[in-house]
Amino acid sequence: MATTYGIFYNGQADNGQAATVAHQTAQALSNHGIESQLLTTPGIPRAIALIKQTLPQLSALIVIGGDGTLNVAMTALIQAEAHIRIGVIPMGTVNNFATRYQLPTDPPSGHRTNLYSAGNPSSRHASL
Repeated sequence: MATTYGIFYNGQADNGQAATVAHQTAQALSNHGIESQLLTTPGIPRAIALIKQTLPQLSALIVIGGDGTLNVAMTALIQAEAHIRIGVIPMGTVNNFATRYQLPTDPPSGHRTNLYSAGNPSSRHASL
């Protein structure tokens, strides 16, 4: 299976800037020889279903948005009982997770995304 990262983002986060960052992230991944799939949809149930449906094709999932977007992604992972590396690029209104773990909340710094195994934040796998 080719290395493919899902990029799940809230199209409304940061006044629509999350979409721009998602496309920039896809380009950065491509520059590193990594395929990506952009994932976004309105509505929480549809977003959870989309992530769960796409998970078998992914090597990692990058989440772009605030705490709500991260919550949706994690709900999908838990429901699917998935074990996948995740990355977070904080954007949006509420970023308590990013604040707690001292992640940069400005998009240029956020592009340097660390990937961790879900459930084991001390196991860093890659940095983009």
